[in-house]
Amino acid sequence: MYGFGSNEFGQLGLGDAFAQAFFTPQLITGGDLATKKVTKIACGYDNSFVWTHDGNIYSFGKNSVGQLAHRNVNEVKVPTLLNAGVDVKNVAPADNCTFLLTTNNEVYFVGHVNNQLGESIIPVRVHVFNSPVVQFAGGCLHALALTADGALWGWGQNGYKQVGVQSPSNISTFTRINLAGNPRITSIACGYQHSMVLTDAGTVVAWGASSHGQLGSKITTHFPPAVIPNNIGHLKSIYFSTYSPRLVDNVVVEEETVELGFSMPSSKDPKDVEIASLRAKVSQQDRELQALRAELQSLRLQVRGPDVSVENAGAMNISFQRK
Repeated sequence: MYGFGSNEFGQLGLGDAFAQAFFTPQLITGGDLATKKVTKIACGYDNSFVWTHDGNIYSFGKNSVGQLAHRNVNEVKVPTLLNAGVDVKNVAPADNCTFLLTTNNEVYFVGHVNNQLGESIIPVRVHVFNSPVVQFAGGCLHALALTADGALWGWGQNGYKQVGVQSPSNISTFTRINLAGNPRITSIACGYQHSMVLTDAGTVVAWGASSHGQLGSKITTHFPPAVIPNNIGHLKSIYFSTYSPRLVDNVVVEEETVELGFSMPSSKDPKDVEIASLRAKVSQQDRELQALRAELQSLRLQVRGPDVSVENAGAMNISFQRK
């Protein structure tokens, strides 16, 4: 298994690696994975979960509110076996919380959901399903579940109707979601504050926040759930990044991945444009800073004169040379 990207909280599982970010794939061999075969992976906002061939689940990364399901808030920088205290078969990592699905179809959360729905390092049970859960997905602070009888359920923060029901703003127990026409659902997915399902007809039904066009329209909030018009054809799968869903065409010879929505604001509002520009500049400066740190780390410098830091050497006009 390889990882790359941000490593600020150890979410790449590389231990005490110096870099805050890696721009090329790094082999992950630490922790309990050295002799394990990885079969599935899932990434939260700044943590990661890994399934192995023996049915175990490991987690690593940010754990400030217990979202890694270890019943503590200790740092976890290498893959470490879950210690949730319940028999977990699936997880749906979110922002500062993680949803846990047990072998007997109970749903729990750990971490911080919000002030109304709670925070806990010990798994908190939120629902028991009578029918087996066949698919499970987590957004920022909400979750969806699809049961074997075809029913769709939603739970969590509902400020943008991302759970799929009209009210209230926080849904404290899994609630049945009724879609127009009662379509047969084949796949479910949660974004940051929005949700989508794929039907057996190859259509996508979506609801929730769409401020960045992530639901395929300029409407800020989509409700009730509605089919997204598309000229792609029959779709066979959906998955999410933070703001943008990806839709995969059902073409056998050549599968085409199509993206709806935008990672940056699509608005012409000058403030949105300025914010987007500043974010891009900060991101570029951060990459340059990381590259500089890596270069300085690799050099062995001998500073002549007073004992000063490398950062101060230029300002004090102190010469230095490679050893």
